[in-house]
Amino acid sequence: MNYLNMKDEKLMPVVVELNTLLANYHIYYQKLRNFHWNVLGENFFDLHNKFEELYTDVRTKIDETAERILTLRYHPMSKLSDYLEISEIKEVSPLQSDRDMVL
Repeated sequence: MNYLNMKDEKLMPVVVELNTLLANYHIYYQKLRNFHWNVLGENFFDLHNKFEELYTDVRTKIDETAERILTLRYHPMSKLSDYLEISEIKEVSPLQSDRDMVL
């Protein structure tokens, strides 16, 4: 890591946290897409549009986070199984009421 003038032992905790953030973003992104596709009820139009707005924003954040990891000369995680293992956000069923989707 000469170009950053930082030692690996100082960078590794940052890379671990960035990969955790990346995993969280991926699970969050998928939850938003699932809700976008499956929302029903009286709030359909508002939530359908809001979920799309949110997952579009998260998609950008995913890319920026992965590129930040690459800038540090490490590889971002890229396997869904790894994301599920370390993410602090858990999967939920997309088959729930519109109100439960936003709780």
